[in-house]
Amino acid sequence: MGRRAVLAAAGGVTVAAMLPTASATAAERSTPERRRTAVAAAAPVTGCTLADLRATTSGVADGDVFYVTSPGQEGHFRHTAADTTSADNTGTVVVSTSGLRFKRIYEGQLSVRWFGAKGDGSTDDTAAIQLAINTAQVEGAVLHFPTARPYIVSAPLMIDSAKAGLRILGDTMRSVGTWRYTTIKVSSSVNPATPINAVFAFTDTAENSRYEFANLCIDGSLRARYGIYSEKITHSVFRRLWINQTLTACLGIGYGWCNDVLECELSINKGDGIRFTGPAVNQLNVVNSKIYFNEGIGLNFPFETLSTRITGCTIEGNRKTGVYAQQGLTSLTISSCYIEDNAEDGLDMSGTLVRADIILNGNASATPATTVAAAKPNNDVTIANNFVASFRTNSFVHAYAVDRSLNLHNNAINRYSDFRPTDTTPFIVLRVGSSATGGGSLVRGVRLDDNQVVCLGTQVPTQPVEVLNLSGAHTTLHDTTMRHVHRHDYCPELSQFTVVDTATVPGTFTAGTGKFRGAPTYVIAGSTQSARWGVTLNAADHPELAGKHVYFGISVKQSAAGVGTSLRTGPSGIDTQPASSTAWREISQVCLFPASGSVTFGIGMTADAAGKSLTVAKPVIAELGAPYNELS
Repeated sequence: MGRRAVLAAAGGVTVAAMLPTASATAAERSTPERRRTAVAAAAPVTGCTLADLRATTSGVADGDVFYVTSPGQEGHFRHTAADTTSADNTGTVVVSTSGLRFKRIYEGQLSVRWFGAKGDGSTDDTAAIQLAINTAQVEGAVLHFPTARPYIVSAPLMIDSAKAGLRILGDTMRSVGTWRYTTIKVSSSVNPATPINAVFAFTDTAENSRYEFANLCIDGSLRARYGIYSEKITHSVFRRLWINQTLTACLGIGYGWCNDVLECELSINKGDGIRFTGPAVNQLNVVNSKIYFNEGIGLNFPFETLSTRITGCTIEGNRKTGVYAQQGLTSLTISSCYIEDNAEDGLDMSGTLVRADIILNGNASATPATTVAAAKPNNDVTIANNFVASFRTNSFVHAYAVDRSLNLHNNAINRYSDFRPTDTTPFIVLRVGSSATGGGSLVRGVRLDDNQVVCLGTQVPTQPVEVLNLSGAHTTLHDTTMRHVHRHDYCPELSQFTVVDTATVPGTFTAGTGKFRGAPTYVIAGSTQSARWGVTLNAADHPELAGKHVYFGISVKQSAAGVGTSLRTGPSGIDTQPASSTAWREISQVCLFPASGSVTFGIGMTADAAGKSLTVAKPVIAELGAPYNELS
């Protein structure tokens, strides 16, 4: 088809008159689009479809410019007579049936739409996107996925490690129904029994350096093991990605330096959020990312590495654990994160089920991944300034092997009891576990400073919070310091109080109508010498209190003059305290907690008339001086 035929096919329309001429002002030529148009307009321009251009056979002079009007593939193409070898890639080079070469005039990023990708949610765009990747890598360009319905793929999109780095960008990372967002989705034609390895995969024949993936949603459709996979990636950025519905992990990265995961959502996967695919991942930064609702591990590090920083992230609802540092991580920092409701299933560590938000395990090998051993310990670990909401975990951090410093500082932990109504396991801020394989655990340089635990919920824990637990006789603990360990209140809510001392006329113990400093109140009434209501603690359940002085205190308010309190601490430590004021006041008593047996704490009323009452609130049972203790 000659130039006249092309004109006829296009309705005889030339677009030269509609375009700025080469004499356009400097301002008009300042943008890439203006510059492209100005260059194109230097010669006569003919409008046609891509099919028309491919059908061109003659009548075309060197330098002639054609404007392709095919939707999604619009743009200017110039005939280059000297080129007789370039291959047709649809996007930047079009070869006609007679062998004429037409090259797209463009600056900046390439669009996958130029190469034939439809992004309509049904067409298989694998081949078109692969063409776009291949071209972008040769030209060192940015590859753009314009907003569309999902781009469907049925095979991995391969990135050649031997070629130039690449930026792969979308417009948004959202994916909701059939709305138009930048989503790349695995085709339903892929057999779930034989999933593709990854949506984006590197050949890994060399180090993959200076890549960027940004503003994309990658939907594995439970037919891809990974969203992005590389065993050798360096100096690369993963920014504002939402990767979901993968089988093994959202993001799999190995051997590389200075990689950043920024503002990503790695969620709702059958496997992990991030998984190391090879050793020596150095200087990994995971910042302001959401890693949640994965059926595996939030961040899974099975190989040795140097300097991993996890900052400002949400690590929530990962069924195995939140962070698992398996072996040999040196300089691991987890700070300023929101950590909630991990370890519903827990991890089987050499036959012991461990439910913890963070597991630090010196692992001899990655096979099996949960073998406990003290070889290759983790080093220089700091876990600080995190807010933790514990629903199912038994411990915040479980450490098997840490050398050269483990610092837990200023972590605020809310332990919610409603998910564990029959649980008798104490919650432990740091559990130092012995090895089930007999090798023992090794933890050096522990610093426990200012970690606070608050118990919340309707179910009162039957076991206390422990700051440090040494589980097993083979634990080696060197250079340990505990400072500013906040007092634990061993006392249940008033609603859990029962009669601990009877009386001839016991009276009543009922919920009050008001509150004191935001706390619920109870009222003792109906007797001049009432029963005592309270709680009994068994020394066998609280060995950490053996030999310690324990404080029992409560706020009280008498209804009128002539009302006093009868406080009990221990087997016979009854203290009757009269009052001369009807204002709220604190009363307390101290006892020495025994090594065996039980201790009863209770409160009753003494009154000069049965019609009077005593209101109580905010009971506390705590180790005396615990807020200021230092262990060194």
